[in-house]
Amino acid sequence: MAKDVAKFEATGRSAFADSDVGSKLVNQCMKPLVAGIKEAQAEAQEGKSQPGRETVWWNPIPCLSAESMAAVILRTVLAGMQPKVRPWAACCLRIAANIKQQREFELWKDRHFQGEREEESAVNLYKVMTARCKRIDSRAARKFMRQSTDLDCLNWDKKVCIHTSMKLMDMLVRNGNGWFKLPYVKRGYGRTVHTEKTLRLTEVALQAIEQDHQRCELNRPFLLPMLCEPAEWRFNETKAKSSGEGLTESEVPDASGPFAQALQSQTEER
Repeated sequence: MAKDVAKFEATGRSAFADSDVGSKLVNQCMKPLVAGIKEAQAEAQEGKSQPGRETVWWNPIPCLSAESMAAVILRTVLAGMQPKVRPWAACCLRIAANIKQQREFELWKDRHFQGEREEESAVNLYKVMTARCKRIDSRAARKFMRQSTDLDCLNWDKKVCIHTSMKLMDMLVRNGNGWFKLPYVKRGYGRTVHTEKTLRLTEVALQAIEQDHQRCELNRPFLLPMLCEPAEWRFNETKAKSSGEGLTESEVPDASGPFAQALQSQTEER
């Protein structure tokens, strides 16, 4: 638990998938989710090859590989699971924005490598970014992508983003190894009461996370045994609390006493 909290403080909420608990959840969800995305991409390619009405999500869904798209979905969903519930529509728009940015990043990367092969004097901004940035994230990528004059910007309207993300979220719930569910929550009061679709972790996922935290606490307990006998607390009138402050040297237990030697011998035997 302390290790996960330290990672959150160092990298932010978006790095929950990089924590110990988040990485285990991603590993168990990745394989079935990739299989579901591949089926949807095959369905889109088959539908586009036949004449007739075209579905909205057929064009955007093959823009990334199944593995990359599954990673973007899981990292986006887990980044906002604090608290453990997310509004459905807001999560869909966020997933579509991240997929669009990832596709633009890959096009930008391929264009610079192609320009480097064709012209020896061309500057590869992708290599410059990897050399200068220790941690490549969306912020660093946007910074270097803005320096390009020939950046490919995808024009996805809100309808395309919603339809594509809803299809991907539905696959996450169906092929997410039972970790996610879609409950309806009532919002408002009086005549303004309405139901809102949300995404949250199932009870099985919450229990698995809690068991992992408990196992980590057993392996590395928070309160470790002391090498000397603890000092008795007494009431401090100036601070109005009980503590071990203000004790003389004779009142503090000696670290070389029998209690400390017994603990030391047990530690050496282990």
